[in-house]
Amino acid sequence: MTNLLSSVRALYDGFEWAIIFYVSGINAVYFLLMVLGFFALRSYRARQTPETRDALLNSPLLPEVSIIMPAHNEAVTISQSVRSMLNLNYPKFEVVRPLLVPSGPSIGRATRYALSWWIRRTAARQMRSTRD
Repeated sequence: MTNLLSSVRALYDGFEWAIIFYVSGINAVYFLLMVLGFFALRSYRARQTPETRDALLNSPLLPEVSIIMPAHNEAVTISQSVRSMLNLNYPKFEVVRPLLVPSGPSIGRATRYALSWWIRRTAARQMRSTRD
């Protein structure tokens, strides 16, 4: 019985080490790919001129994107989050109003300010996009 128990324990330990090596190897490969991608994107960006970037952003083939920003218990940071999202340097994006879920019985002052600012800014952007 002791021999069987030690064999099972050895098998378990071997399997455990195999999983550890597998996860470590996969993470090392992912990290290497991430580093290679960083340098590839950096060299690609260095070769682009501002005129090339402007031509890409004004291309009719550029797809539209929808931005969804959920906001749960973010009364302190939602104003900055909304401002960052609306300052994107992308010409064709649809703004989807954030889902505001207050943490208490009332929405905080910062959340109310962010929502009113969001609505004004979104309305102005949509009016501009319909004129173009």
